[in-house]
Amino acid sequence: FMMYYGTRERGNRVCYAESNDGIHWVKPELGLHPYREHRQTNIILPDVHYFWPIHNPNPNAPGEQRYLGFGYTKIEVVSKDGVRKRKGRSVGYSSPDGVHWKKVMDTHSGKDTFFSVAWCAADRRFRAYVRGWREHEDYGKLRYDPEMPQFRTVCVMESADFLTWTPPAPLLETDVKEGAPLVQVYGLGVTRYGSGLVGALSVLYIDESVEGWQRGHQDTQLVASRDGINWCRVADRATFIPHGPEGAFDWGEAYYSGGVFGHGDKTYCYYAGKSTLHKGPGQYAIGLATLPRDRLIALSQEDASRPAIVETKTFKCRGRELLVNTTGQGSLQVEVLDEDGKPLPAYSAGASRLTPAGATVSYTH
Repeated sequence: FMMYYGTRERGNRVCYAESNDGIHWVKPELGLHPYREHRQTNIILPDVHYFWPIHNPNPNAPGEQRYLGFGYTKIEVVSKDGVRKRKGRSVGYSSPDGVHWKKVMDTHSGKDTFFSVAWCAADRRFRAYVRGWREHEDYGKLRYDPEMPQFRTVCVMESADFLTWTPPAPLLETDVKEGAPLVQVYGLGVTRYGSGLVGALSVLYIDESVEGWQRGHQDTQLVASRDGINWCRVADRATFIPHGPEGAFDWGEAYYSGGVFGHGDKTYCYYAGKSTLHKGPGQYAIGLATLPRDRLIALSQEDASRPAIVETKTFKCRGRELLVNTTGQGSLQVEVLDEDGKPLPAYSAGASRLTPAGATVSYTH
């Protein structure tokens, strides 16, 4: 396991940790960037705020580009009238080992926080999911400075080569049904899961009764997509990772997932936790939520005394195996239908047989 996490004290930094089991972590002394009097640290990128690394999907990429990373930093720019100022930019990096990084691109966009990057194989595009802002038609319901845009959205940027990116385009936001504008999306962590994409969507619940700018809890919902553009709000926007009980490290916020992926017989989801409400002072920490492998989405019988039937949409089989993940008592049969919905004789349910391991279906013919 390779973990990238941010720290902030008089400047932003990306640090690195590694683990053999995802539970017990080591912070290696890399000696790349000092901190105060410490020469040996695990800092890999100074002056970078937020960072999302992925494997380079190009099998022919040079070795020094085995990993790609998307981060946020501030660079010095000079205006036309000669004024120097630091401006936020989303930038890209490459690395041969996931530890030593080199800047390779600048999106020329300043989307600041809580983003992620995924490779979408169907149309061969990188997609970066970044923050957006817009004025909301019900802004008057909030008791904040009306001159300050404050309704958050998720936008998407696209690139075919990781070097040149499209401008951010609106993708996801909350609606009146779930309480907008007091309920807002805060960030989207996207990872590939099987042949699709799973997104951990951070949601902020602003509590106007609490003093301060946009104070409130955060928790995490799930979204899913096949193409990286059209997203489904899973389980009617139910909470996936709730904030913890009072006194817990994540009582205030359980948000910004570092990815959802399978490991052994479990699904792992790392997330950021904070003991106080959004925009309040408090200690940040990293949490891990788990559930049984491949239980993000499931179907169950309405009546266990009767057989249940699941018919899929039409799809092409490109391999020789069909994996069906089941639990509980009973049996499973699989059949193949023709275009009229009738079973093919050689591939009927009666002809299918499970292997002793219960993982592969074979046919009697």
